[in-house]
Amino acid sequence: MVLGILGIMLFFLADSWFIALLGTEALAAMSFIMPVSFIVTSLAMGMGVGMSAIVGRMLGAQETQYARRFISDSLLLTVVLVGALATMGYLSIDWLFLSLGAEASIMPYITEYMQIWYIGVLFLVIPMVGNAAIRASGNMRLPATVMLISGALNAILDPIFMFSLGLGIKGAALASAVAWVLTFVVSIRVLHVKLHFIDWRWPGLSALLTNWGTMLKMGIPSAASQMLNPIAQTIIVSVLANFGLFGVAALGFAMRVESVVLIVGMALSTIVPTVFGQNYGAKQWHRASHSIRYSLKLALIFYLGIYFLLWPTAPYIARFFSEQQEVIEIATSYLRILPLSYALLSISSITSSLLTALHRPISSLLFNIVRLFGFVIPAVYFGAQWAGVMGVFWGLCLSTGIFGLGAYVYTLRLLRQVEGAA
Repeated sequence: MVLGILGIMLFFLADSWFIALLGTEALAAMSFIMPVSFIVTSLAMGMGVGMSAIVGRMLGAQETQYARRFISDSLLLTVVLVGALATMGYLSIDWLFLSLGAEASIMPYITEYMQIWYIGVLFLVIPMVGNAAIRASGNMRLPATVMLISGALNAILDPIFMFSLGLGIKGAALASAVAWVLTFVVSIRVLHVKLHFIDWRWPGLSALLTNWGTMLKMGIPSAASQMLNPIAQTIIVSVLANFGLFGVAALGFAMRVESVVLIVGMALSTIVPTVFGQNYGAKQWHRASHSIRYSLKLALIFYLGIYFLLWPTAPYIARFFSEQQEVIEIATSYLRILPLSYALLSISSITSSLLTALHRPISSLLFNIVRLFGFVIPAVYFGAQWAGVMGVFWGLCLSTGIFGLGAYVYTLRLLRQVEGAA
């Protein structure tokens, strides 16, 4: 699972590094692009999380035939929803990014990238949701391998399209699209030929709408929860835009480095609906609880080590992405402050996924709304007023950490309730 998420993050890291070679304005453009693109992909990711929670229980209860039908209908629904969102995004590129505070000088970079990206992302939908179904069957290695290879292919194609063919930032978007097409083809083949998880037969309108209703009931709150993070990132970028282009550029690649560092926490929260759901569906209450307790301990230990690793290496990482001294200094500060909260951020993510696995998606959504708009965003605004860019970073760190402590206590309470069902 970690390798799979690493494959996804390779897209963003490769794009950031090669786009940084185009200059500070191109790198600043990616700071606006990243959270908006995450909003679209988060819809597919959230639908996948919701589906895996449902399918995991079905497979745990040996309801294989129904699981196959449900997976097929869920894939179709996700394509429809993401297609609609991508179309609206394509038609509103200029309005949206200018409203977010993007300067006119970076809009050509944003437009060239997003016009290709909105079309290419349709090929990412099936792999993202389909891989959730594959993981629900217990096969973690295959989807991870496919995404890792896809990420590596994107890294290879980036310099060819951007510099050898002279396409600039358009080449980065095109490289991602080509890699996504490969992932799409492989995922369809695995789902249909190897696992027989796709049923091409028409189920009837009534059965289709019933499954769509079940999926929407679980998937939309999960998708909304996933989309909250990039929405919050968009707000943070707009706040930093008030302090100049250097801060925006630094935040862009620092957050992409952060996304790679956070893959362990993301992996843990992603597999919770599957592992917990299968054991819960099989009425193995203590095993289900143990999987969460183990995830919490792993997150705490791992990110303690990450903090001590990032502190001395932050300046060197920053210099790898930029030669602008102002950008390097701001990015270094980010990579030294925010890792203090990574363990508690991962715990919050695990708690949110646990609520989804318990088929309490609305609670999961409210949990994330409170975290972001009750803690993080207010802290960012107050921090910006208090100490500018550094205040934004410390506001992020402290609000995430305080909420994460509360999430840890709440998770232990939930697990005691699960164990009490034995």
